Amino acid sequence: MASDKSWELVQIKAFTAWLNENLKPRGLGVKDIKTDLSDGILLINFFEELSHKKVKTRYDLKPATRIHKIQNLGVAFSHLEDEMDMRRHGYAAEDIIDTDSRGIKMLLGLLWSLFRKYRIAVIKHSDKSSEEGLLLWCKEQTQGYKGVEVQNFRTSFKDGLAFLALVHHYDPAKTGVKYEEFSNEDPLKNLGAAFEYAEKELGVPKLLEPQEVADGKVDERALVLYTSLFFHAYRANEQARAASDLKAKTEAELEEEKRRKELLVKNNEELQTIIKDLEAKLLREKERGDSLEGSLVSEREESARLRGGISRLENLLKD
Repeated sequence: MASDKSWELVQIKAFTAWLNENLKPRGLGVKDIKTDLSDGILLINFFEELSHKKVKTRYDLKPATRIHKIQNLGVAFSHLEDEMDMRRHGYAAEDIIDTDSRGIKMLLGLLWSLFRKYRIAVIKHSDKSSEEGLLLWCKEQTQGYKGVEVQNFRTSFKDGLAFLALVHHYDPAKTGVKYEEFSNEDPLKNLGAAFEYAEKELGVPKLLEPQEVADGKVDERALVLYTSLFFHAYRANEQARAASDLKAKTEAELEEEKRRKELLVKNNEELQTIIKDLEAKLLREKERGDSLEGSLVSEREESARLRGGISRLENLLKD
């Protein structure tokens, strides 16, 4: 019974964070999933974000009555089945509206099914997928860490060392975790530190109680859910780094292109200066040539005049 209650609390914390992560781009948010989803508005927006598809049916943006809320939830459930390929498994609008009297079990069941489809089933590592892929991923990320041997979710995380290794391996150069200072002799210390650092450095919310994990009393689904958050934190970090590298590469390429253009402009300006100098020099040479040609013409005319004078003198002498 205590395990069921603990599993319920883990789901409430995890799904509240997950809902807010998806609703934030729309300027929406959830504080209490027991009441905030009852009119269908946030659930519709959440389903649209997950499916990347708009609902095809009009719904009431300001549902004031119970019937309006039920109709909105009907629109959400239709989208769930038609566009998200999810079976309702007996979920009814009343299970969302009447959580005070009916409890939250059906709502959490719906959100858990969605979480498994969109956050766990999508995990693929090597030739494994879903929970098996997640376990293999954890095993590979923690390989080489003293005292860690990931074999299953039930026992491999009890002493906290596997979680500490996952936090440390996320960014060894920047993490505050000094892994060598921990040992399997104090599981509560390990788990407490791991959960603290995971929230601080990876953005993974504290969902589990160290004592329950150490005692092996935590629901295995809670361990799978919590560990999956590490996987997605790693992936988000890898994507952010890839985007940063791409941005840096693009900026470097743009800077190089700018440098080349500036060099071309400079070279063009220098070439234009050279061309202008050559044109001026050619013009001066042409003017000089024209002047020389004029002088030669005058000299030829003078020479012809003199030769004419000499001929006349010679003729006179002959006479």
